[in-house]
Amino acid sequence: MLRKKKPTKEHRKWAHRYEAAWHECFWKLPEFKQVEIIEDPLANGRTQKEHAKGVRILAEDKEFKPKKNYRDIPTTIEELKEKN
Repeated sequence: MLRKKKPTKEHRKWAHRYEAAWHECFWKLPEFKQVEIIEDPLANGRTQKEHAKGVRILAEDKEFKPKKNYRDIPTTIEELKEKN
């Protein structure tokens, strides 16, 4: 059985950038699209594809600096409406 390789420092850096970019792009979306992503995150619809493309472009941008509090995301529709 093959052993899993431990993530390198480079892998962790990219994972951090992509996660921060996901949150950054999420907060730029209109509220109805945010609700759509929260209600069905595994859907493969237009909103999810649009969001994924924005995340990829932002994460791979050399000028992008992730924010410290990027994980501050609501998990329910009520929390989302409170935040907005």
